[in-house]
Amino acid sequence: MIVTTLIHKFYEYSQTTDYSHGVMVEITGIVIEVVSLSIVIPIIFYIVQRIRTRHIRATADLYMFQIFHKITRMFLNMVAVDDIMPLLIEEKIINPNFKISSHRLYGNLANILFALRKIFEDKGSVKKKLGKITLSDFSKYAITADKCVEETERLTAMLSSLPKVQVTLFRLRGILFPLRDCIQEIIKDIHNGEKVDTYDLMEYIKQLTASLNTIFLKRKKLVDSMFNHQLFLSTFCFCFIVPFTALRRKITFLICRLKKKPKK
Repeated sequence: MIVTTLIHKFYEYSQTTDYSHGVMVEITGIVIEVVSLSIVIPIIFYIVQRIRTRHIRATADLYMFQIFHKITRMFLNMVAVDDIMPLLIEEKIINPNFKISSHRLYGNLANILFALRKIFEDKGSVKKKLGKITLSDFSKYAITADKCVEETERLTAMLSSLPKVQVTLFRLRGILFPLRDCIQEIIKDIHNGEKVDTYDLMEYIKQLTASLNTIFLKRKKLVDSMFNHQLFLSTFCFCFIVPFTALRRKITFLICRLKKKPKK
């Protein structure tokens, strides 16, 4: 009897406007929750993944910067520049905000890239210097370029869990290949006794320097962040340990005196 009455009352209530409005409110609430979770959960997973891979990405960037060092120093050798300080000092005089520095982790790569961009503004002088390169020097450059390509490929294979870093490495690999092939073509021309045209090599170096600078400015942010974070932690620990070390002896004597025990 009670069950029949409840069913009858529920049927009567289901025909009212309040029931339809309540059902719509519940359905709307469920839809909003599902949509919110479908947006929030991927974001949470993304943030967690970024935090977990932070150290790995920073290490990969540092390894990449070492490849940059090899390439840029090869370029400086090509244009017969042994010391970039005169260029940096000249820029410092013109622009007081210009920084001449060597980072503890990636060295003076920023200054080297700047010096190369400055050098390649004078295309005539650069072309003359490239034209004076000997066959033995070109052979050394070809080996260096080939090693840089191999290291980039090796690093790309190691970072299969970091697709965004792999994209950067694929881009780097794509601009290193033409440089290596261009140097090898010049070596073939010299062997065949043909006239060597260094214009393509100069353009490759100029474009590659610009690309390396773009990648460096983007990737160095994580390295700087990690470095500043570790510096903050070490400074904080130092500020905490020094007062403790200074007061430890007095506190130990006080405790021993209260316990009436000799200090060991």
